Formats: sequence, structure tokens, C-alpha cells
Amino acid sequence: MKGWKKTALAVGIVATTGIVGYVLICKARRPTYPPELMEEFHKMGDVNRDGIINDKDLALLQVAYGSTPGTPNWNPACDLNSDGVVDMRDISIYATNQGLTFEEWLKTKGYRKTHTTQKLPLIKEI
Repeated sequence: MKGWKKTALAVGIVATTGIVGYVLICKARRPTYPPELMEEFHKMGDVNRDGIINDKDLALLQVAYGSTPGTPNWNPACDLNSDGVVDMRDISIYATNQGLTFEEWLKTKGYRKTHTTQKLPLIKEI
């Protein structure tokens, strides 16, 4: 959910004289959402901001559990209710929304994509 995402796929064709390679370069632009929407979803338990509230977020909450600003394990992203401590209130927020994805949540809010930019893949010989 952070702007352009570039992916490349290399395909090799083995011949008796060696390898002939082709690189498929795809550029895809995800829709850009207002920062306040992304922040609201983060505060629902998406600690690592990957667009899904799952066990990866819980692992981060567990590491930061009991921490406050200035303690070695403090992670401000884990303080979901912004009260200055990572505690059961934050875990409860996470648990309430566990399994929810950003896209599913947007649908419940009635938010629709206004545009999507797609580019055709570029294939070039190397």
C-alpha cells in the first residue's frame, strides 16, 4: 500500500549453447488511499502496516507488551490506543479485528477506488 510496487520475473531458456534470458518487468500502481484511512486501519491492529491484521501484528504486540516510551522494547506502533503503554487494551483492539484486511474494511466503510493505474508488462531480451 505504499505507492509503486515493482516486480521482476526472470525466465531462462536452456539451450545447448547456454542460457538465453528474458526479463519480464511489471509495474503496477496500487490505488493511493488517504493517509487518515490507512492510519485508522493501523490503529485497529495492523501494527506492521501490511494491510491485514494477523499473527505478525500479534507477535509485535507481544514483544512490546508492558512497554512505555523509553523502555528498550517500546514500539509506538503497538500502542494502538495512544495511551503511552502497550497493554491488554491494545491486545483487545487487535483481537477484535483479527483477520480483517484493509480492502475488506474499506468495503464496510463504503469506500470505492476512484482509479487504478495499470501498465502493460514490458518484456525485454537480455
